[in-house]
Amino acid sequence: MSDLINSPLGVAHTASGDEPTANPTTVRVQKESPILFSTPMVRALVAGTKTQTRRVVPHPNWLEGQPATGIVRPYRAEDGWWLDACWRGVQSRYGERGDILWVKETWRTLHQFDSLRPLDVPDGSELHYHADQERVSPTFSRFGKIRQSIFMRRWMSRLILRITDLRIERLREITAEDAAAEGIEAVTAPDGRPAWKNYLFETAHPRRDRPITDREHRVVGFADPRESYFSLWDSINGIGASNENPWVWVITFARDASQP
Repeated sequence: MSDLINSPLGVAHTASGDEPTANPTTVRVQKESPILFSTPMVRALVAGTKTQTRRVVPHPNWLEGQPATGIVRPYRAEDGWWLDACWRGVQSRYGERGDILWVKETWRTLHQFDSLRPLDVPDGSELHYHADQERVSPTFSRFGKIRQSIFMRRWMSRLILRITDLRIERLREITAEDAAAEGIEAVTAPDGRPAWKNYLFETAHPRRDRPITDREHRVVGFADPRESYFSLWDSINGIGASNENPWVWVITFARDASQP
Protein backbone atom coordinates (compact mmCIF):
# COMPACT_ATOMS: atom_id res chain seq x y z
CA MET A 1 0.00 0.00 0.00
CA SER A 2 1.35 3.43 -0.91
CA ASP A 3 2.39 5.86 1.77
CA LEU A 4 0.11 8.88 2.16
CA ILE A 5 1.40 12.43 1.85
CA ASN A 6 -0.68 14.96 3.78
CA SER A 7 -1.55 18.06 1.78
CA PRO A 8 -1.99 21.55 3.27
CA LEU A 9 -5.65 21.47 2.18
CA GLY A 10 -6.58 18.38 4.19
CA VAL A 11 -6.51 16.07 1.14
CA ALA A 12 -4.45 12.89 1.15
CA HIS A 13 -2.24 12.09 -1.84
CA THR A 14 -0.49 8.82 -2.55
CA ALA A 15 3.24 8.86 -3.01
CA SER A 16 2.75 7.13 -6.37
CA GLY A 17 0.84 10.14 -7.67
CA ASP A 18 -2.66 8.67 -7.56
CA GLU A 19 -5.67 10.99 -7.50
CA PRO A 20 -6.32 12.60 -4.09
CA THR A 21 -8.90 11.27 -1.68
CA ALA A 22 -11.07 13.50 0.48
CA ASN A 23 -10.60 13.60 4.22
CA PRO A 24 -13.93 12.18 5.51
CA THR A 25 -13.73 14.27 8.71
CA THR A 26 -13.75 17.57 6.79
CA VAL A 27 -17.03 19.49 7.16
CA ARG A 28 -17.33 22.56 5.01
CA VAL A 29 -19.44 25.57 5.99
CA GLN A 30 -21.00 27.76 3.30
CA LYS A 31 -19.25 31.11 3.04
CA GLU A 32 -20.12 34.57 1.77
CA SER A 33 -17.50 36.72 0.05
CA PRO A 34 -17.55 40.21 -1.47
CA ILE A 35 -16.66 40.66 -5.14
CA LEU A 36 -16.14 43.90 -7.07
CA PHE A 37 -17.61 44.59 -10.50
CA SER A 38 -17.21 47.57 -12.81
CA THR A 39 -20.26 49.62 -13.76
CA PRO A 40 -20.66 48.04 -17.25
CA MET A 41 -20.47 44.57 -15.72
CA VAL A 42 -23.02 45.46 -13.04
CA ARG A 43 -25.37 46.47 -15.85
CA ALA A 44 -24.76 43.09 -17.48
CA LEU A 45 -25.54 41.35 -14.18
CA VAL A 46 -28.79 43.28 -13.85
CA ALA A 47 -29.67 42.47 -17.46
CA GLY A 48 -28.95 38.78 -16.87
CA THR A 49 -26.31 38.56 -19.62
CA LYS A 50 -23.35 37.94 -17.28
CA THR A 51 -23.04 34.53 -15.66
CA GLN A 52 -19.24 34.20 -15.48
CA THR A 53 -16.28 36.17 -14.23
CA ARG A 54 -12.54 35.59 -14.36
CA ARG A 55 -10.16 36.62 -11.59
CA VAL A 56 -6.38 36.26 -11.50
CA VAL A 57 -5.10 33.42 -9.33
CA PRO A 58 -2.66 35.05 -6.87
CA HIS A 59 -0.30 32.12 -7.25
CA PRO A 60 2.96 31.76 -5.34
CA ASN A 61 6.34 32.25 -6.97
CA TRP A 62 6.82 28.57 -7.77
CA LEU A 63 4.19 28.84 -10.52
CA GLU A 64 5.96 31.69 -12.33
CA GLY A 65 7.50 30.72 -15.63
CA GLN A 66 5.40 27.60 -16.15
CA PRO A 67 4.05 27.16 -19.70
CA ALA A 68 0.48 28.05 -20.61
CA THR A 69 -0.13 24.36 -21.30
CA GLY A 70 1.91 21.30 -20.51
CA ILE A 71 3.26 19.94 -17.27
CA VAL A 72 1.26 22.17 -14.94
CA ARG A 73 -2.42 21.33 -15.23
CA PRO A 74 -5.12 22.02 -12.64
CA TYR A 75 -7.63 19.54 -11.31
CA ARG A 76 -10.22 19.62 -8.54
CA ALA A 77 -9.99 17.87 -5.18
CA GLU A 78 -12.67 17.86 -2.49
CA ASP A 79 -11.60 21.05 -0.73
CA GLY A 80 -9.45 22.91 -3.21
CA TRP A 81 -7.72 22.94 -6.56
CA TRP A 82 -4.40 21.29 -7.24
CA LEU A 83 -1.77 21.71 -9.92
CA ASP A 84 -0.35 18.36 -10.98
CA ALA A 85 3.39 17.64 -11.02
CA CYS A 86 3.66 19.99 -8.03
CA TRP A 87 1.26 18.61 -5.39
CA ARG A 88 0.71 22.19 -4.28
CA GLY A 89 -2.74 23.51 -3.43
CA VAL A 90 -4.43 26.66 -4.68
CA GLN A 91 -7.54 27.67 -2.77
CA SER A 92 -10.08 30.18 -4.05
CA ARG A 93 -10.69 33.30 -1.98
CA TYR A 94 -14.17 33.43 -3.52
CA GLY A 95 -15.34 30.07 -2.20
CA GLU A 96 -16.62 26.95 -3.91
CA ARG A 97 -19.79 25.61 -5.50
CA GLY A 98 -22.84 26.67 -3.52
CA ASP A 99 -21.10 29.60 -1.83
CA ILE A 100 -22.40 33.16 -2.03
CA LEU A 101 -20.84 36.24 -3.62
CA TRP A 102 -22.24 39.65 -2.75
CA VAL A 103 -21.52 42.32 -5.32
CA LYS A 104 -19.75 45.58 -4.53
CA GLU A 105 -20.53 48.38 -6.98
CA THR A 106 -20.22 52.17 -7.20
CA TRP A 107 -22.90 53.89 -5.13
CA ARG A 108 -24.20 57.11 -3.59
CA THR A 109 -26.01 57.88 -0.39
CA LEU A 110 -28.20 60.83 0.53
CA HIS A 111 -26.52 64.26 0.62
CA GLN A 112 -26.97 64.45 4.37
CA PHE A 113 -24.60 61.49 4.82
CA ASP A 114 -21.81 62.73 2.54
CA SER A 115 -19.59 63.62 5.49
CA LEU A 116 -19.94 60.17 7.04
CA ARG A 117 -17.61 57.25 6.53
CA PRO A 118 -19.26 54.26 4.83
CA LEU A 119 -19.14 52.40 8.16
CA ASP A 120 -21.15 55.21 9.77
CA VAL A 121 -23.93 55.42 7.14
CA PRO A 122 -27.09 54.25 8.96
CA ASP A 123 -28.17 50.73 8.04
CA GLY A 124 -31.07 50.71 5.61
CA SER A 125 -30.43 54.23 4.31
CA GLU A 126 -31.62 54.96 0.79
CA LEU A 127 -28.95 54.45 -1.87
CA HIS A 128 -28.48 55.14 -5.56
CA TYR A 129 -26.39 52.75 -7.68
CA HIS A 130 -24.16 54.32 -10.33
CA ALA A 131 -24.99 51.54 -12.80
CA ASP A 132 -28.55 52.89 -12.84
CA GLN A 133 -27.39 56.30 -14.05
CA GLU A 134 -29.36 55.93 -17.27
CA ARG A 135 -32.55 55.39 -15.24
CA VAL A 136 -32.22 58.49 -13.08
CA SER A 137 -35.41 59.39 -11.23
CA PRO A 138 -36.64 62.92 -10.47
CA THR A 139 -35.37 62.40 -6.92
CA PHE A 140 -31.77 61.80 -8.04
CA SER A 141 -30.71 65.25 -6.85
CA ARG A 142 -31.18 64.03 -3.28
CA PHE A 143 -28.11 61.83 -3.58
CA GLY A 144 -24.59 63.02 -2.90
CA LYS A 145 -21.05 62.15 -3.91
CA ILE A 146 -19.99 58.99 -5.70
CA ARG A 147 -18.61 56.30 -3.41
CA GLN A 148 -16.21 53.68 -4.75
CA SER A 149 -17.34 50.06 -4.84
CA ILE A 150 -14.59 48.88 -2.50
CA PHE A 151 -16.25 50.80 0.35
CA MET A 152 -19.67 49.19 -0.08
CA ARG A 153 -20.94 47.38 3.01
CA ARG A 154 -22.78 44.06 3.03
CA TRP A 155 -26.24 45.50 3.71
CA MET A 156 -25.85 47.89 0.76
CA SER A 157 -25.41 45.10 -1.78
CA ARG A 158 -28.41 44.47 -4.03
CA LEU A 159 -26.87 41.68 -6.15
CA ILE A 160 -26.33 38.27 -4.60
CA LEU A 161 -24.73 35.51 -6.69
CA ARG A 162 -24.48 31.78 -5.98
CA ILE A 163 -21.44 29.95 -7.38
CA THR A 164 -22.47 27.03 -9.59
CA ASP A 165 -19.02 26.09 -10.89
CA LEU A 166 -15.38 26.99 -10.32
CA ARG A 167 -12.24 26.00 -12.19
CA ILE A 168 -8.73 27.18 -13.05
CA GLU A 169 -7.49 27.81 -16.56
CA ARG A 170 -5.35 30.21 -18.57
CA LEU A 171 -7.09 33.43 -19.57
CA ARG A 172 -6.69 32.86 -23.31
CA GLU A 173 -8.26 29.40 -23.09
CA ILE A 174 -11.66 31.08 -22.93
CA THR A 175 -14.19 29.81 -25.49
CA ALA A 176 -16.51 31.96 -27.59
CA GLU A 177 -19.46 30.74 -25.52
CA ASP A 178 -17.78 31.63 -22.25
CA ALA A 179 -16.73 35.05 -23.61
CA ALA A 180 -20.41 35.81 -24.27
CA ALA A 181 -21.24 34.58 -20.75
CA GLU A 182 -18.85 37.22 -19.40
CA GLY A 183 -21.48 39.82 -20.29
CA ILE A 184 -19.74 41.49 -23.22
CA GLU A 185 -21.96 43.84 -25.17
CA ALA A 186 -23.38 43.12 -28.61
CA VAL A 187 -23.00 46.05 -31.03
CA THR A 188 -23.56 46.81 -34.71
CA ALA A 189 -20.50 47.36 -36.90
CA PRO A 190 -20.46 50.32 -39.34
CA ASP A 191 -21.28 47.94 -42.20
CA GLY A 192 -24.40 46.76 -40.37
CA ARG A 193 -23.06 43.40 -39.29
CA PRO A 194 -23.55 42.19 -35.71
CA ALA A 195 -20.39 42.38 -33.62
CA TRP A 196 -19.08 42.33 -30.07
CA LYS A 197 -17.96 45.57 -28.42
CA ASN A 198 -14.35 46.75 -28.48
CA TYR A 199 -13.84 48.13 -24.97
CA LEU A 200 -10.73 49.99 -26.13
CA PHE A 201 -12.54 51.88 -28.88
CA GLU A 202 -11.04 55.38 -29.04
CA THR A 203 -9.91 54.98 -25.46
CA ALA A 204 -6.89 56.80 -24.05
CA HIS A 205 -6.51 54.35 -21.22
CA PRO A 206 -4.59 55.93 -18.31
CA ARG A 207 -2.79 52.69 -17.41
CA ARG A 208 -1.51 51.82 -20.85
CA ASP A 209 2.24 51.42 -21.16
CA ARG A 210 2.41 51.75 -24.94
CA PRO A 211 0.44 53.53 -27.70
CA ILE A 212 -2.87 52.01 -28.70
CA THR A 213 -2.72 50.67 -32.23
CA ASP A 214 -5.25 51.58 -34.91
CA ARG A 215 -6.79 48.13 -34.62
CA GLU A 216 -7.24 48.55 -30.90
CA HIS A 217 -8.93 51.94 -30.89
CA ARG A 218 -10.53 52.29 -34.33
CA VAL A 219 -12.42 49.00 -34.47
CA VAL A 220 -15.94 49.40 -33.06
CA GLY A 221 -16.48 45.70 -32.57
CA PHE A 222 -15.17 42.21 -33.26
CA ALA A 223 -16.75 39.23 -34.97
CA ASP A 224 -15.04 36.98 -32.42
CA PRO A 225 -16.45 37.41 -28.87
CA ARG A 226 -13.10 36.30 -27.48
CA GLU A 227 -11.44 39.40 -28.95
CA SER A 228 -14.10 41.54 -27.32
CA TYR A 229 -13.44 39.92 -23.96
CA PHE A 230 -9.68 40.44 -24.27
CA SER A 231 -10.30 44.14 -25.00
CA LEU A 232 -12.44 44.28 -21.84
CA TRP A 233 -9.66 42.64 -19.82
CA ASP A 234 -7.11 45.11 -21.22
CA SER A 235 -9.37 48.09 -20.47
CA ILE A 236 -9.36 47.07 -16.80
CA ASN A 237 -5.84 45.68 -16.34
CA GLY A 238 -3.81 47.66 -18.89
CA ILE A 239 -3.16 47.40 -22.60
CA GLY A 240 -1.59 44.06 -23.47
CA ALA A 241 -2.47 42.46 -20.13
CA SER A 242 -4.46 39.70 -21.83
CA ASN A 243 -1.35 38.64 -23.76
CA GLU A 244 0.30 37.74 -20.45
CA ASN A 245 -2.23 34.89 -20.30
CA PRO A 246 -2.40 34.55 -16.51
CA TRP A 247 -3.92 31.68 -14.59
CA VAL A 248 -7.46 32.69 -13.65
CA TRP A 249 -10.34 31.48 -11.57
CA VAL A 250 -13.33 30.90 -13.85
CA ILE A 251 -16.37 31.50 -11.65
CA THR A 252 -19.81 30.58 -13.00
CA PHE A 253 -22.77 31.81 -11.00
CA ALA A 254 -26.51 32.34 -10.92
CA ARG A 255 -28.23 35.40 -9.54
CA ASP A 256 -30.30 34.78 -6.42
CA ALA A 257 -33.84 34.02 -7.62
CA SER A 258 -35.36 36.01 -4.72
CA GLN A 259 -33.95 39.27 -6.06
CA PRO A 260 -36.09 41.68 -8.10
